[in-house]
Amino acid sequence: MLIVEIKTPGTPLLGQSAYRPPDVFAVSRDVCGAVGQIGRYKDEFLHNYSELYRKSEEKFLLADPRCLVGVGNTEQLDAVAKRDSFE
Repeated sequence: MLIVEIKTPGTPLLGQSAYRPPDVFAVSRDVCGAVGQIGRYKDEFLHNYSELYRKSEEKFLLADPRCLVGVGNTEQLDAVAKRDSFE
């Protein structure tokens, strides 16, 4: 099972200015929000697992679903400091 949250390619990856000048950038509010949102989806899924299992035509087993956030565009990482901060 994979839970996916997809944002637009135009979603900012990093804050507009350095968090710790000159070379440390914080992730954007949008990225933080997407991570929090997918965590909530995972919690809801785990909480409702037994009901979903009973209603599902194809049975599935699950211990800890993986989560993936697709967000932004790496062209935004136009400097070494931004790439290092994002990694």
